[in-house]
Amino acid sequence: MAKIPWCWKENTRRGSNLAYTEFSELTWRWWCKKKGVEFVIVDQPLGTKEVQALPPTFQRWFALQMLLHEYGHDAQIAMVDADTMIRWDTPDFFDIAGAEFAAVRDSSGTWVYSSINAHQHLFPDVFVPWWDYFNTGLVVLNENHRELTQALIDFALNRNTDLAELGNPWGYGDDQTLLNFILRQRNIPILFLQATYNVMHCVIYTPEISKLERMQQSPQALGFSLFNGVPEFVGMGYIWHFTNVPKSRLLVMRETWTHICDHYPGVRSQ
Repeated sequence: MAKIPWCWKENTRRGSNLAYTEFSELTWRWWCKKKGVEFVIVDQPLGTKEVQALPPTFQRWFALQMLLHEYGHDAQIAMVDADTMIRWDTPDFFDIAGAEFAAVRDSSGTWVYSSINAHQHLFPDVFVPWWDYFNTGLVVLNENHRELTQALIDFALNRNTDLAELGNPWGYGDDQTLLNFILRQRNIPILFLQATYNVMHCVIYTPEISKLERMQQSPQALGFSLFNGVPEFVGMGYIWHFTNVPKSRLLVMRETWTHICDHYPGVRSQ
């Protein structure tokens, strides 16, 4: 799990308030211990000085080399976003992935289509079908994908000007669309996991949530609870990806934890 702070000054759209990761860590750390998986937090800039100048979304892929060096070349690595929480009874997706590159199809149809079109001129001979575009909230990979991740980092370093000329490059995504293109360019097969392993936009956008996103106040201050009981997405998915509440992730993930914490015996939030 990467939680590298945004340090580059040019990007005023990004914030480095990662307080919400307390709740993602609580669930992931518990699940990993249960499954005999080493849970690793990456919270410092990675790579060379040039790589560290890239957004953390690119830096995190450098972690594959670091982890393979530390845990052995036969290790399986799962890269998970810090704005995800994992359900207590989630099956071992490492067993499902095997030696394949594994991920979940992205459900953001219109955004995905726009992002692919925005990057297409950078890969004129590569076709990425929007319906088979994967999200990087959960990606399982291994030694076979070392060159893939290095190619992504090299592309970001060498084609920085081209990316800047997109006009709103990070609005079309950071690493995710590029990785989709580079993987297809290299004809690397994808094992698509079921959608339950990465439920995106999991929070229903109620008027209350909309108010939170605008005002960034606590639910208590506004006089309402976020969820009437256990949220529906808890039953829908094994991994919940809080992609659609960027300003109120902390509040939403904290309240989610209050409804599910009893399923993680021995774990208490701070």
